[in-house]
Amino acid sequence: MGLSELRSVMEANQDAWTEILGAAPDPSEMVTVRRENGSAFGAPKGIRLAQVIHHGTDHRSQVCTALTSLRIEPPLIDVWDYGAAMGLTQELTTSR
Repeated sequence: MGLSELRSVMEANQDAWTEILGAAPDPSEMVTVRRENGSAFGAPKGIRLAQVIHHGTDHRSQVCTALTSLRIEPPLIDVWDYGAAMGLTQELTTSR
């Protein structure tokens, strides 16, 4: 898939993810997926949601490795860096 196709898939799934996360899913609720070959796989929602985050992190790391191998400085992809870039984090002073 090219980037425009990936964006289309991402946008198509946006409403579903908003609905899933907005429903405050029970992390211990089991979900069973039936595969086309007739087999089935079960895992709790909490594991499934954690895998979604891990999966994205894994791919971003792979892209950074590929860029580095091409001698291109990869962008900062840390969540803290994203938060700072979006103005969502702040340094706080503490009084002692």
